[in-house]
Amino acid sequence: MRWVLALCVVAGCTLSGCAMAGAARRRVRLLEALIEGVRRMRPHMIGMFEPVKRALEASGCPILEAVGGGMDPGVTASAAWARARKAEGRRGGGIDALSAEDLEILDGLFEQLGETGRDQQELLLNGVCAALQRNLEDARRRVGEADRLYISLGALTGLMIALILI
Repeated sequence: MRWVLALCVVAGCTLSGCAMAGAARRRVRLLEALIEGVRRMRPHMIGMFEPVKRALEASGCPILEAVGGGMDPGVTASAAWARARKAEGRRGGGIDALSAEDLEILDGLFEQLGETGRDQQELLLNGVCAALQRNLEDARRRVGEADRLYISLGALTGLMIALILI
């Protein structure tokens, strides 16, 4: 009976390690979605001269679409982002896996989005894509590290508890 309990503890701790490593994988998925969304937004804003709200809603990225959906008449992209960030930034929210640096990039995007001319908007969108791409590369590197670290720590913790139980 103790052996079965020990095996369950080891398995549970290992799975806990997998779950902790999942946050790093979630950040990668969020950054990929944001980069693709900003790329999809570009032709709407630069080529078709659509309003920011419509460009955000056409991005295909849930985060950007939520900001666009929050842009009621008279509400700027920055204000809509602040609301979305507050609502989705809490633990378990849609953007909780993003780093402080990722959020700073998005803060800069929404502060200037729709506030300047076409050329400056194109530079802004290109700069945001490049910055998010750098963060994505870093996040991908960290996924491998997190997988090795958290899964190993979970398994070792489970083994230590199992040894105590036996």
